[in-house]
Amino acid sequence: QADLGQAGFYFEDGNQLYQDGNYEQAISQYRSVIGLGYESASLYYNLGNAYFKLNDIGHAILYYEKAKKLAPRDADILHNLKIARVYVVDKIQVPNPGFIIKQWHRLITFFNSHQLSVMMLAFYVFFLLTLIFYLVIRKSQIKSLIKFFVYPSAIAFAVFLLLFLLRLDYDRNHQRGIVLEEKVTVMSAPSEDAKEVFSIHRGLELIIADQSGDYYRIRLADGKEGWLPSDDVGRI
Repeated sequence: QADLGQAGFYFEDGNQLYQDGNYEQAISQYRSVIGLGYESASLYYNLGNAYFKLNDIGHAILYYEKAKKLAPRDADILHNLKIARVYVVDKIQVPNPGFIIKQWHRLITFFNSHQLSVMMLAFYVFFLLTLIFYLVIRKSQIKSLIKFFVYPSAIAFAVFLLLFLLRLDYDRNHQRGIVLEEKVTVMSAPSEDAKEVFSIHRGLELIIADQSGDYYRIRLADGKEGWLPSDDVGRI
């Protein structure tokens, strides 16, 4: 409770500092909330706004993406993220994945894993309750009415369980990151003396495919791969 109260104080103080134009101090207060182990879409959204005001597009996009992860359909988050992406130097041409793959991706990412777990649990509890009532109640009229809910709730539970497992697998295999430094040189191997492959810039989204020591193996949307220092990337 003490930590929760302290987190609330930091958050409100951060909001006031932001309103006063003290963006660096606001960021410090918001990050203090994270340091206490708390997170929320509004916290990350406000952090993104503060970094955007300081023209730090990398951190702004990182925290907008973190906010989007918790609130995937929030209009304000999506709007500000779209604006911030305009300032990204690298414009990656992504091949059209096709209608089926695009719709499949939309289905998997429509809800985050927490939302899916809540709905899965809710339908599981509802299914158990309706099944118990169906087995206990003797009146045929009420029994028939309850039976009407047993099968749909079981199907809904199975669907959300499947979506939850698919989302977990998607998150494991699509660990995304944002480039935080103004310019980063991508290397052919996880070493300072490795061959330079290409350069990327602040705010670009990428996939973190692997890690070796202090280096990430990254993959861009167009398929390019390489290694860069892990400190240059913020995990979403």
